[in-house]
Amino acid sequence: DPLVGPLRLSDLIGRFTFGPVEEVLADGRPAYALDFAPRPGLLTQSVLERALNALAGRVLVDATDLQVVSVEARLVAPVKVGGGLALNVRNATISYRAQRLADRAWLPCVVGLRLQGRTGLLFRLDSAFRFEFSGYARFLVDVETDVGGRRGPSVQSAP
Repeated sequence: DPLVGPLRLSDLIGRFTFGPVEEVLADGRPAYALDFAPRPGLLTQSVLERALNALAGRVLVDATDLQVVSVEARLVAPVKVGGGLALNVRNATISYRAQRLADRAWLPCVVGLRLQGRTGLLFRLDSAFRFEFSGYARFLVDVETDVGGRRGPSVQSAP
């Protein structure tokens, strides 16, 4: 059960309901498309949990490797801090895309985030971040199978 930020993956998945599954092609490979929405009635104790409870979107999962190919998510309700006086995010989009590099090895290639709203009641918030990952190096490492290495002559008793 890996960590995704401060949350366990199982806790993160449990925050959402998943709806109709359809089979699609993603980069020429069969994939499952699942729509997700926030599970109603979940309690929140942090800004992160409030933001998660306001996200909905679509996830594509590779049908062969069962790995996440992409996620497109958006806010379906504003996220406020300090009753909206400190921060009021009205619109947000999140994009994630992975690429299959080798047999069952999936690595991120694009992560994007855009936030729109107000900070401090007076200042407009309109920020976007996009990270692209590419040029992953592949290499082969040879290792010795002799554990412990070679030792000098040892003293043994004669038969």
